[in-house]
Amino acid sequence: MFELRNVSKTFRKRGAFGQTLSETRAVQDISLNLEKGKTIGVIG
Repeated sequence: MFELRNVSKTFRKRGAFGQTLSETRAVQDISLNLEKGKTIGVIG
């Protein structure tokens, strides 16, 4: 079995001096269980 728990990913757009200009939250606090022999596709 393949398992992910509480996964989050945020992309930050930074300015010339490293300051954060904006954030885009791709996923927040997701969990996933994939049983042996099963297939999943993630699009987006």
